[in-house]
Amino acid sequence: MATSALAMERAERGWTDLTAAARQALGDTLHSIVLFGSAAEGRFRPASDVNVIFVLNRFEAARVDGLRDAVRTARAAIRLAP
Repeated sequence: MATSALAMERAERGWTDLTAAARQALGDTLHSIVLFGSAAEGRFRPASDVNVIFVLNRFEAARVDGLRDAVRTARAAIRLAP
């Protein structure tokens, strides 16, 4: 498998894990998750980072703190830039 295909597979897995963790941790405070940048535009490359915005209905520090480990993992695995 080509390097770029492996990077894309890793990014997809990381994205899936991150969105599942966000839904779990943020619950009904989560309005949407916005992916932007090269990954959203179909220009993702192995050196690309993954840009994301979490849009919340309301901010609850305890819920956001519950997402901390998932964000750390995603930053390492897919170069997440929240």
